[in-house]
Amino acid sequence: MISVAEAVEDTVGEEERTKEMANRVEDARKKVMAEREEKRKNAPQITAQLLEGVDYSEEVVVKMVDGTYGTLAIHPLGEGDVVEAFNKFGPGSSSTLDVEDALNLKNYRLLWEIVSLSTGFPIDLLKKKLAMGESPIIVEKIFAISGMSTESETEVESFLA
Repeated sequence: MISVAEAVEDTVGEEERTKEMANRVEDARKKVMAEREEKRKNAPQITAQLLEGVDYSEEVVVKMVDGTYGTLAIHPLGEGDVVEAFNKFGPGSSSTLDVEDALNLKNYRLLWEIVSLSTGFPIDLLKKKLAMGESPIIVEKIFAISGMSTESETEVESFLA
């Protein structure tokens, strides 16, 4: 049997733990808000960039079907473009966007779609002119400049499922 003093002590201890947890949560919230405010102060205004589109590009060396090499300008893709490409050509019922699946040779239609979105070239031209095996290399670079990892443990959830 528990004494009244022990019961009061347990209640006080529980109240102290609850207050301590609430203080920790509040401290963490304040820290996150302060970090966001600091990032906001240092972040450039992107409204114009969103309206005008992405002007950043990188060049990747590609091999053509005739054995020659050339450079191809690629642009980063936004999450909407990537999600739409996966929904259009990606794994059927998957609720995740697995980058490794995208680089699988079985899904060249998805690869061509991503390269086309990034470069602006039509799919028909890409599939006729690029040498075999070039699309996965290009897509890997597109994903890298778009902030998507090709590490298998990193998957991007497609919140459309």
